[in-house]
Amino acid sequence: LDLDPLLNSLRAQLDGLDDYTDLVDPVTSTEVTAGSLSGDLTDIAEALLHGLQHHQAGRHSEALWWWQFSYLSQWGERASMALRVLQTLLAHVRLDADDELVAEAEFEALHP
Repeated sequence: LDLDPLLNSLRAQLDGLDDYTDLVDPVTSTEVTAGSLSGDLTDIAEALLHGLQHHQAGRHSEALWWWQFSYLSQWGERASMALRVLQTLLAHVRLDADDELVAEAEFEALHP
């Protein structure tokens, strides 16, 4: 399954916001590594689709095994990090916004 179109589309949509830094292992290391939302989301989709292919072929136990294994070894951590980055981006968009502009938008939303 070719997920390059998904990856390229996400990169384009997240231009300027895609890259982030993270700890290699927050429990055992202070080493910093780089990550990207587009890469994380594409990796998650790839792992889920791999399991789905097993499921659609009638290999339900294999699908469940794959989803659990890949979640624990790869995409679970990436999903958590992607969610953290997205929440941080949303917080910056909202909290770093001009107060007057926010008040005006809130007023317009409440008084159509």
